[in-house]
Amino acid sequence: GLTAVGGGGSGNPITQVGLKLLTDSPFIGKTPTEIKFRISKDGSPTGVGTMKIYNGSNTLLATSTNTINVSTVADYPTYTQSTWTFSGLSALAENDTIAVQGWTADDSNKMQVKICSPQEYDNQQARKFDNGGWSNSGGSGDRQCDVCMA
Repeated sequence: GLTAVGGGGSGNPITQVGLKLLTDSPFIGKTPTEIKFRISKDGSPTGVGTMKIYNGSNTLLATSTNTINVSTVADYPTYTQSTWTFSGLSALAENDTIAVQGWTADDSNKMQVKICSPQEYDNQQARKFDNGGWSNSGGSGDRQCDVCMA
């Protein structure tokens, strides 16, 4: 499935897309300096995107030290593996959310985030932020943002 920054229809745009680390996620306890998501521009979104990490209470823990300019991202349906960097990040914990946001986007001009569902990643949940709060995106099969950490 796909989830998009800017999707969601008029009046209720999705402003952040990412994943929540569930029990036994292989990312719990890691202190990455890089996190990579596969993204694509669909239409003509503008601006730059950042990555943010929130704890289980949705308190902001960290913001990437770099941004990704929409001009460097492939047009949908091709995806670009984009890297956000972090410095001094604490170890990731259960229920943390890793999300991308920041582009100027709407329902016709959005940033797609590739969601896939390999069985070995059933301990992450795709999430979206819209209408003032976080919610899970998709069903039980939409559990893994195609993400890498270093």
